[in-house]
Amino acid sequence: MILADTVGLTAGETLGAGFVLAGIAVIGASAAIAWLSLRDRSGGFSAFGLLALAAVILIAQTMTSHAAAQIDDRLLLATADLLHQAGAAVWIGGIPYLLIALGKCPDAVTWRRVGKRFSHIAMVSVAVIVVAGLVMAVAYTGSVAAIYGTTYGVMVTTKVALLGYLLLLGGMNYLIIERLAGDPATPMPRMRRFAEAEIGIGITLFFAAASLTSLPPAADLAAADRASLAEIVERLTRPWRSRHPRAAGQARCRGDAACPQGASLRAGRRRVAPAQRRGHRLVGV
Repeated sequence: MILADTVGLTAGETLGAGFVLAGIAVIGASAAIAWLSLRDRSGGFSAFGLLALAAVILIAQTMTSHAAAQIDDRLLLATADLLHQAGAAVWIGGIPYLLIALGKCPDAVTWRRVGKRFSHIAMVSVAVIVVAGLVMAVAYTGSVAAIYGTTYGVMVTTKVALLGYLLLLGGMNYLIIERLAGDPATPMPRMRRFAEAEIGIGITLFFAAASLTSLPPAADLAAADRASLAEIVERLTRPWRSRHPRAAGQARCRGDAACPQGASLRAGRRRVAPAQRRGHRLVGV
């Protein structure tokens, strides 16, 4: 309704939009997965049906991604996006089920077997995530300067940092699993705590990834819409100067026309104003 009122479209035209159809597909497939998971599994429950519905969700999500809006290399980027989401879903989405399975393990041997199997799945998922993520990062970022000069680049850097934390926790869990082979008395609560922390960081990572869909890729921005390193340094140091007016030469002169320091301050404000007018590019910094 909001879209129809904003652009003057009818309800039928709005419902025919690609992102609306994709959203309906995601909602419908999610509801079907929930129904199949809660119903009596003895009545012809099929894992293939769940996989098919999960594929519908992934394809629908890919249809609303940046890859669908690209002119060049659309198929490559769409495939990378789909694999990237699938790898994250298998890895992060599988951790709660790992905790459920570990809670039903009677001894350390079973703990190690279950943990070892999930570790292998997680390794493959991480490999898919990293390779697909590199393909998209190169295509959407475009240059090293865009990594720190655009909001999109800053959010990609945030995702990489969160992924590093997840890999650290996953590596520590893997060491605990390997230690079980030589010492069955190895305490297990630490492994569960690491897995629970992975879930929390993974959800945060999903939110960071979702925020990228609302930002234009850095490669699509003109050079004038990117913040330079000098502008970033100036923006980060300005609050310190405002809190210490004597250090900035503003103790007795606050932009007065008759004061030489005031003229330099006004000139500095004019230099900063264009950067402020360029919108979102400094917000992430």
